[in-house]
Amino acid sequence: MINQDYRVRKRLLSAESFLLARFLNYIFYAGPSHLLTTTPISCSANGRTPHSTNKSTLPLRLQTMHPDRATIAQIILETLHELGEDLNNAQLQAADESTRLFGARSVLDSMNLVNFIAEVEDRLSDDFDIQIILANQSAMSRTHSPFRRVSSCVDYIMELMAENES
Repeated sequence: MINQDYRVRKRLLSAESFLLARFLNYIFYAGPSHLLTTTPISCSANGRTPHSTNKSTLPLRLQTMHPDRATIAQIILETLHELGEDLNNAQLQAADESTRLFGARSVLDSMNLVNFIAEVEDRLSDDFDIQIILANQSAMSRTHSPFRRVSSCVDYIMELMAENES
């Protein structure tokens, strides 16, 4: 129970930090078109800006390893399974690549989708030192949301990683 409460608080803080960063970007830039296109101002749970990470101090796997599609899918599914445990939601605990994340008949409400996106971004950053923003202008302007299903989310993350490498 204590561990579950900690994970819920951590996700809420992540979501609040995510939303605060978006709001601050809106204030600092000229308008809503910049809200989703700029790098968010990162903030730790204690309110201080974290120190920058020196790549030479990162573990070797973070410096050289780029995750493949299966690894990204595993990160997303683990995040959904943990969220399902926290929310006591059997559909999330049994999530697979065909699970709907957004839209009609989705398993996540809007706040849990924000928590999910923030957690996936954090895991990619922590595990692979990949700094990407999933909820950007490109994602919001698409005809079909990249958050429609787990598989489309995985494909979208792979696309963003390829763009960052070039």
